[in-house]
Amino acid sequence: MRLITSGRLYKQYPGQCQPQNVVADVYADGDNIVHYNPEIGNAVPSDVWHGLVRRYTLHNVTTREDARRWYRGNRDDLIIVINGLSREWGGSNHVGKLTPEARDAEEQIEYNCYTGGYSNY
Repeated sequence: MRLITSGRLYKQYPGQCQPQNVVADVYADGDNIVHYNPEIGNAVPSDVWHGLVRRYTLHNVTTREDARRWYRGNRDDLIIVINGLSREWGGSNHVGKLTPEARDAEEQIEYNCYTGGYSNY
C-alpha cells in the first residue's frame, strides 16, 4: 500500500467561489492517490460511482504533509477497506462490494475525514 500525492492539492477554477475539494482515491491494488477533484458540480468518474475506487473527501487537508498525516492516521482502516473490497457483476456494470468489516472501517475513515481525527491517532 502506498500514498501518492498527485500534483497540486489546491485548485480554484476561474468563476468559482470556492476551491475544489481535496480527495483520496483508494484503489484495490493499494494505491491511495490524494489530489484535488477536477470535476465541477459533484461529478465523479464511473469507477468511483460504481464503488470500484473508494473516494474520500479530505476536508482538513491542504498540504502534502496533511495528506501524509491523514494517510498515516487512517492506514489500518484503509488496509481493511482494500482487503475487503471485491469486484462483482451488478447486472449492468461491475460494482465494488465491501465486507461488513470493510464497511465499518470505511465509516470510520469518513468520520475522520469530516472531524479531522484519526482512528489510530
